[in-house]
Amino acid sequence: MSIESDELCINLSEESKTMMDEQKTMQDDQIDQKESLQLIEDQIENQIEDKNESQNDQNEASLSSKNDELKNFSKEVRNLLNLVKDPDLNHSIKEFENLKIENKVQLRRFIELLFEFISKRSSFDKVPSNCEKLAVICEKMSDLTVQSNDKSIQFHDLLIEISRKEIDKMCLKSTAIIKKQDKEDAKKERAKNHQIKRKAKEKCFVCIKFISELYRINQLNEDIIDYAIEQLIEINDAESFKVLKSLLKLAGQKHENSAYKEKFDQQMNKLQDIEQRNELKLEEFY
Repeated sequence: MSIESDELCINLSEESKTMMDEQKTMQDDQIDQKESLQLIEDQIENQIEDKNESQNDQNEASLSSKNDELKNFSKEVRNLLNLVKDPDLNHSIKEFENLKIENKVQLRRFIELLFEFISKRSSFDKVPSNCEKLAVICEKMSDLTVQSNDKSIQFHDLLIEISRKEIDKMCLKSTAIIKKQDKEDAKKERAKNHQIKRKAKEKCFVCIKFISELYRINQLNEDIIDYAIEQLIEINDAESFKVLKSLLKLAGQKHENSAYKEKFDQQMNKLQDIEQRNELKLEEFY
């Protein structure tokens, strides 16, 4: 019995050892599998990171390239705008017509630069000539169309949109300056604000002159003139009324005879009420 018992114990011990070895092998295999899976996950994650970094680099390079293209385009447009002072307008027009405008960004930038050029050259003796010339150039380019996201963008439509934004910008600046002046008491600050207001008035004047000229040759519609009149009346100060007077001298008669006649009459009545209440002497508008 003792021998058989010893043999049984030995067998059990060997079986137990075998089972333990098998369990250890299974555990090692599981560890190896986990390490393999982790390695695969790390590789995939690294690949994704590398791809993202590469995509970011490409996007940055593309954005940088587009910015450079827009800068070069802006420089070319500014150079052409300097030709506007040339007495030979036909030569200037030809140069603008040869300008390559290939997308909406460039077209928008081109129109914005027209307003920028006008506002920075606000010497009153040159304003009428510059505005008239640029308005004629816009008329010649009015049929220009570019593609954006499978949609056609017309020069004329974008000109209307940007003109409205320029009116908003002009009126907001004027209002901000007026409010600031009301709060400033120091003599030095008042003098400084007077200069700022004078320059803002000049820019406002040339902006309205340009818009009026565009309207006169049918490059802008009645909506824009009506909007400009409303905004200038809302500012309700002597300087804005002087700008409004300039607008009405240039576009008032045509606007009065448009589909906006009834509203135009209401605006004139409102203006007369403000004039009497504030004792503003504006004489005849148009």
